[in-house]
Amino acid sequence: LELPTTDPQAMAPEMMQLVVKHGMSPGVPLSRDLTPDEMKTLDQAAQVAGLTASQLNVFRPWFAALTISNAAMVRAGYDPSSGVDMNVEAIFKADGIKPNGLENAEQQIKVFASMTREQELEYLRTTMEEYEKASTELDQMVEQWSHGDLAGLEQMFVTDMKTETPDLYEALLLNRNANWVVQIQEMLKGKGVIFIAVGAGHLIGPDSVLSMLKAKGIASERVQ
Repeated sequence: LELPTTDPQAMAPEMMQLVVKHGMSPGVPLSRDLTPDEMKTLDQAAQVAGLTASQLNVFRPWFAALTISNAAMVRAGYDPSSGVDMNVEAIFKADGIKPNGLENAEQQIKVFASMTREQELEYLRTTMEEYEKASTELDQMVEQWSHGDLAGLEQMFVTDMKTETPDLYEALLLNRNANWVVQIQEMLKGKGVIFIAVGAGHLIGPDSVLSMLKAKGIASERVQ
Protein backbone atom coordinates (compact mmCIF):
# COMPACT_ATOMS: atom_id res chain seq x y z
CA LEU A 1 0.00 0.00 0.00
CA GLU A 2 1.04 3.64 -0.08
CA LEU A 3 1.52 3.42 3.71
CA PRO A 4 2.16 0.32 5.87
CA THR A 5 -1.19 0.90 7.59
CA THR A 6 -4.25 3.08 7.05
CA ASP A 7 -5.62 2.57 10.57
CA PRO A 8 -6.21 6.09 11.98
CA GLN A 9 -5.87 4.94 15.60
CA ALA A 10 -2.58 3.17 14.93
CA MET A 11 -1.23 6.20 13.06
CA ALA A 12 -2.52 8.89 15.44
CA PRO A 13 0.48 9.21 17.84
CA GLU A 14 3.03 9.44 15.03
CA MET A 15 0.86 11.76 12.95
CA MET A 16 0.44 14.14 15.89
CA GLN A 17 4.21 14.39 16.27
CA LEU A 18 4.67 14.92 12.54
CA VAL A 19 2.04 17.66 12.40
CA VAL A 20 3.81 19.51 15.22
CA LYS A 21 7.15 19.04 13.44
CA HIS A 22 6.13 19.79 9.85
CA GLY A 23 2.69 21.43 9.99
CA MET A 24 2.95 24.23 12.55
CA SER A 25 4.69 27.59 12.25
CA PRO A 26 3.46 29.91 15.04
CA GLY A 27 6.40 32.23 14.40
CA VAL A 28 5.30 32.70 10.77
CA PRO A 29 1.49 32.88 10.90
CA LEU A 30 -0.70 32.71 7.84
CA SER A 31 -1.80 36.30 8.47
CA ARG A 32 1.72 37.46 7.62
CA ASP A 33 1.32 36.35 4.00
CA LEU A 34 -2.44 36.50 3.38
CA THR A 35 -4.27 39.75 2.72
CA PRO A 36 -7.13 40.83 5.03
CA ASP A 37 -9.63 39.72 2.36
CA GLU A 38 -7.89 36.33 2.07
CA MET A 39 -8.04 35.94 5.86
CA LYS A 40 -11.81 36.53 5.66
CA THR A 41 -12.03 33.83 2.97
CA LEU A 42 -9.90 31.55 5.13
CA ASP A 43 -12.28 32.12 8.04
CA GLN A 44 -15.24 31.08 5.87
CA ALA A 45 -13.40 28.01 4.60
CA ALA A 46 -12.22 27.07 8.10
CA GLN A 47 -15.84 26.91 9.27
CA VAL A 48 -16.22 23.77 7.16
CA ALA A 49 -13.85 22.11 9.65
CA GLY A 50 -15.55 23.74 12.64
CA LEU A 51 -12.60 26.11 13.02
CA THR A 52 -11.76 29.77 12.51
CA ALA A 53 -8.99 31.56 10.64
CA SER A 54 -7.45 32.43 14.03
CA GLN A 55 -7.20 28.73 14.91
CA LEU A 56 -5.59 27.87 11.57
CA ASN A 57 -3.27 30.88 11.73
CA VAL A 58 -0.52 28.96 13.57
CA PHE A 59 -0.33 26.23 10.94
CA ARG A 60 1.70 26.12 7.76
CA PRO A 61 -0.29 26.79 4.57
CA TRP A 62 -0.16 23.16 3.37
CA PHE A 63 -1.72 21.86 6.60
CA ALA A 64 -4.43 24.52 6.60
CA ALA A 65 -5.27 23.60 3.01
CA LEU A 66 -5.39 19.89 3.78
CA THR A 67 -7.58 20.49 6.83
CA ILE A 68 -10.10 22.41 4.72
CA SER A 69 -10.02 19.84 1.90
CA ASN A 70 -10.64 16.90 4.24
CA ALA A 71 -13.44 18.71 6.04
CA ALA A 72 -15.09 19.61 2.73
CA MET A 73 -14.99 15.94 1.75
CA VAL A 74 -16.72 14.93 4.99
CA ARG A 75 -19.31 17.68 4.58
CA ALA A 76 -20.03 16.33 1.09
CA GLY A 77 -20.98 13.01 2.69
CA TYR A 78 -17.79 11.04 2.09
CA ASP A 79 -16.10 8.98 4.78
CA PRO A 80 -12.29 9.18 4.73
CA SER A 81 -12.17 5.72 6.35
CA SER A 82 -13.99 4.08 3.43
CA GLY A 83 -11.10 4.25 0.98
CA VAL A 84 -10.17 1.27 -1.15
CA ASP A 85 -6.79 0.94 0.56
CA MET A 86 -8.46 0.52 3.94
CA ASN A 87 -10.69 -2.21 2.58
CA VAL A 88 -7.70 -3.93 1.00
CA GLU A 89 -5.83 -3.76 4.29
CA ALA A 90 -8.81 -5.35 6.07
CA ILE A 91 -8.77 -8.23 3.57
CA PHE A 92 -5.02 -8.64 4.09
CA LYS A 93 -5.52 -8.73 7.85
CA ALA A 94 -8.22 -11.40 7.56
CA ASP A 95 -5.72 -13.51 5.61
CA GLY A 96 -2.92 -12.90 8.08
CA ILE A 97 -0.98 -10.66 5.69
CA LYS A 98 0.84 -7.58 6.99
CA PRO A 99 1.24 -5.06 4.16
CA ASN A 100 4.35 -3.05 3.43
CA GLY A 101 4.32 0.62 2.46
CA LEU A 102 5.78 2.33 -0.58
CA GLU A 103 6.26 5.28 1.77
CA ASN A 104 6.16 5.98 5.49
CA ALA A 105 4.05 8.66 7.17
CA GLU A 106 6.84 11.24 7.35
CA GLN A 107 7.71 10.80 3.68
CA GLN A 108 4.07 11.34 2.79
CA ILE A 109 3.80 14.48 4.89
CA LYS A 110 7.02 15.80 3.39
CA VAL A 111 5.32 15.69 -0.01
CA PHE A 112 3.58 18.84 1.21
CA ALA A 113 6.04 20.10 3.81
CA SER A 114 8.95 20.16 1.34
CA MET A 115 7.26 22.76 -0.83
CA THR A 116 8.43 26.37 -0.63
CA ARG A 117 6.33 28.86 1.31
CA GLU A 118 5.04 30.37 -1.93
CA GLN A 119 4.09 26.95 -3.28
CA GLU A 120 2.25 26.16 -0.05
CA LEU A 121 0.41 29.49 -0.20
CA GLU A 122 -0.61 28.79 -3.80
CA TYR A 123 -2.04 25.45 -2.67
CA LEU A 124 -3.93 27.13 0.19
CA ARG A 125 -5.31 29.89 -2.04
CA THR A 126 -6.51 27.35 -4.60
CA THR A 127 -8.16 25.31 -1.85
CA MET A 128 -9.92 28.38 -0.47
CA GLU A 129 -11.25 29.19 -3.95
CA GLU A 130 -12.53 25.69 -4.66
CA TYR A 131 -13.62 24.09 -1.37
CA GLU A 132 -17.29 24.92 -2.01
CA LYS A 133 -17.16 22.83 -5.21
CA ALA A 134 -16.05 19.72 -3.29
CA SER A 135 -19.43 17.99 -3.26
CA THR A 136 -19.98 18.31 -7.02
CA GLU A 137 -16.42 17.37 -7.91
CA LEU A 138 -16.31 14.36 -5.57
CA ASP A 139 -19.61 13.04 -6.90
CA GLN A 140 -18.28 13.40 -10.44
CA MET A 141 -15.00 11.73 -9.50
CA VAL A 142 -16.74 8.73 -7.94
CA GLU A 143 -18.99 8.40 -10.98
CA GLN A 144 -15.97 8.40 -13.30
CA TRP A 145 -14.04 5.96 -11.13
CA SER A 146 -16.94 3.50 -10.83
CA HIS A 147 -17.44 3.47 -14.61
CA GLY A 148 -13.75 3.33 -15.51
CA ASP A 149 -13.90 6.70 -17.28
CA LEU A 150 -10.13 7.14 -17.73
CA ALA A 151 -10.41 10.28 -19.85
CA GLY A 152 -12.62 12.00 -17.29
CA LEU A 153 -10.40 10.93 -14.38
CA GLU A 154 -7.28 12.10 -16.18
CA GLN A 155 -8.81 15.51 -16.79
CA MET A 156 -9.84 15.92 -13.16
CA PHE A 157 -6.98 14.17 -11.34
CA VAL A 158 -4.06 14.98 -13.60
CA THR A 159 -4.60 17.67 -16.25
CA ASP A 160 -6.40 20.16 -14.01
CA MET A 161 -3.84 19.79 -11.22
CA LYS A 162 -0.92 20.05 -13.64
CA THR A 163 -2.39 23.23 -15.12
CA GLU A 164 -3.65 24.95 -11.97
CA THR A 165 -1.03 23.89 -9.38
CA PRO A 166 2.01 22.51 -11.23
CA ASP A 167 4.20 22.48 -8.10
CA LEU A 168 1.66 20.37 -6.25
CA TYR A 169 1.35 18.08 -9.26
CA GLU A 170 5.09 17.52 -9.29
CA ALA A 171 5.23 16.84 -5.55
CA LEU A 172 2.05 14.79 -5.22
CA LEU A 173 2.17 12.71 -8.40
CA LEU A 174 5.24 13.02 -10.60
CA ASN A 175 8.01 12.60 -8.00
CA ARG A 176 6.20 9.94 -6.01
CA ASN A 177 5.38 7.90 -9.12
CA ALA A 178 9.04 7.94 -10.11
CA ASN A 179 10.08 6.77 -6.63
CA TRP A 180 7.52 3.98 -6.66
CA VAL A 181 8.64 2.74 -10.08
CA VAL A 182 12.15 2.19 -8.73
CA GLN A 183 10.68 0.09 -5.91
CA ILE A 184 8.44 -1.86 -8.27
CA GLN A 185 11.43 -2.68 -10.47
CA GLU A 186 13.14 -4.21 -7.45
CA MET A 187 10.00 -6.19 -6.57
CA LEU A 188 9.89 -7.64 -10.08
CA LYS A 189 13.35 -9.11 -9.58
CA GLY A 190 11.90 -11.44 -6.95
CA LYS A 191 9.44 -14.32 -7.13
CA GLY A 192 5.81 -14.90 -6.28
CA VAL A 193 2.84 -12.56 -6.47
CA ILE A 194 2.82 -8.99 -5.13
CA PHE A 195 -0.40 -6.98 -4.94
CA ILE A 196 -0.01 -3.18 -4.98
CA ALA A 197 -2.84 -0.74 -4.28
CA VAL A 198 -2.36 3.01 -4.79
CA GLY A 199 -4.62 5.96 -5.51
CA ALA A 200 -6.22 6.14 -8.95
CA GLY A 201 -4.46 9.42 -9.73
CA HIS A 202 -1.14 7.57 -9.83
CA LEU A 203 -2.35 5.18 -12.54
CA ILE A 204 -3.56 7.58 -15.23
CA GLY A 205 -1.96 10.18 -17.45
CA PRO A 206 1.42 10.58 -19.18
CA ASP A 207 3.37 10.60 -15.90
CA SER A 208 1.54 7.67 -14.30
CA VAL A 209 3.25 4.68 -12.70
CA LEU A 210 2.10 2.58 -15.65
CA SER A 211 3.50 5.02 -18.21
CA MET A 212 6.82 5.16 -16.39
CA LEU A 213 6.99 1.36 -16.22
CA LYS A 214 6.24 1.17 -19.95
CA ALA A 215 9.11 3.57 -20.65
CA LYS A 216 11.37 1.08 -18.88
CA GLY A 217 10.07 -1.83 -20.97
CA ILE A 218 7.77 -3.22 -18.28
CA ALA A 219 4.34 -4.14 -19.62
CA SER A 220 1.09 -3.76 -17.72
CA GLU A 221 -2.49 -4.60 -18.56
CA ARG A 222 -5.68 -2.98 -17.34
CA VAL A 223 -8.48 -5.43 -16.47
CA GLN A 224 -12.13 -4.84 -15.57
